[in-house]
Amino acid sequence: MMDYSEYLEGYRDAQAYDVEEGGYDADYPLTEQWAQSLGGPLLDLACGTGTMAIRLAERGFQVTGVDIIPEMIAWASLRYVFPQEMEALLFYNGFQIRSCYGNWQQEPLTATSRYMIYVCQRRV
Repeated sequence: MMDYSEYLEGYRDAQAYDVEEGGYDADYPLTEQWAQSLGGPLLDLACGTGTMAIRLAERGFQVTGVDIIPEMIAWASLRYVFPQEMEALLFYNGFQIRSCYGNWQQEPLTATSRYMIYVCQRRV
């Protein structure tokens, strides 16, 4: 059995992944077309930070996202729990989210984190 741990290590920083890959949506039209023709529930394998799963859930589909990297799932959960409307509200009031931590000691957010600490910064 091959060891992919070194390859997977590059995906531990879910926030950086979203910054790098956040604008990619080339496969969305086809995926939505399949979702509409098949109905639901839907399973998003290797969902990463949940971009596709969240988009489909917002369209009314019942979606479950699965990923091998716990940090990806944790960030996907945050993105869904902390909806775009709240982020827009912060932005409207002059703030942006800078980072998110699993506790006050600024440890990374994981799937087992008990807290979600958002660090915001006033936009200049």
